[in-house]
Amino acid sequence: MKKIKVAIYIRVSTKKQVDEGYSLDAQKEKLEKLCETNGYIIYKIYADEGKSGKNTKRPAYQEMMEDMHNGLFDKIIVTKLDRISRSLIDLEELIQDLQKNNCSFETASEKIDLDSSIGVMFVRLLGIFAQFERERITERINDTFEEMVAQGKPITGDQ
Repeated sequence: MKKIKVAIYIRVSTKKQVDEGYSLDAQKEKLEKLCETNGYIIYKIYADEGKSGKNTKRPAYQEMMEDMHNGLFDKIIVTKLDRISRSLIDLEELIQDLQKNNCSFETASEKIDLDSSIGVMFVRLLGIFAQFERERITERINDTFEEMVAQGKPITGDQ
């Protein structure tokens, strides 16, 4: 049986994620255990720190996709779908790209199978929720800033 060679992708966008246990190290450890359990060979770990999932303009993500196009691994694994994307458009592009390159995709948290139509539908639904959460976070931040301005408080990174 052929051993599956995987790319691990990890990402955090804020210091809060690091402090609350979503750190790159925590993600890496979880995915390394998943690989060990499933007998996967880790090709490389791609890590984007301090990068939003709102688009794919992330250095490690771009490097990983180029390596996928070059056939250097068989599967991408992440802890959760929103670690790879919080944009429905980008997620759809990823699905198409994975299929064109015969590369599979797995998350540690959700059961995802892009080889079936129901699996692709499930990923798209999760993508809708990931994008929704990103948009809600933006709204909450903007509401907070508006309230601070209305109260005459300075907007700094010290809140």
